[in-house]
Amino acid sequence: MSVNGTRELGISDLWRFTGTEFCDCEVTDFLAEGFSELGVRSDSVEARLTGRCIQCGATGTTEWVTLGNIGDGDDRLFRPVDPDTVQVLSMTALEERT
Repeated sequence: MSVNGTRELGISDLWRFTGTEFCDCEVTDFLAEGFSELGVRSDSVEARLTGRCIQCGATGTTEWVTLGNIGDGDDRLFRPVDPDTVQVLSMTALEERT
């Protein structure tokens, strides 16, 4: 994913998350193979990622994952999240977007 002509995040990153029905792992170690959808909120950039859990082998598309945050006020710079951080995903966040 590029922001203002600069590559910020690529596919093949490993993302860690919980609180999802993607697979039965306590913490999903998800190898992203592509972006299914991208979305921008006022303060964040999110995506549904396509790929697989490297622990159990489950494949598919995730719920919305936060890729980064956008600064406040005049500072509207994109700040990517640390992919090693375990994010808590939920169907509630997905339902709010649809």
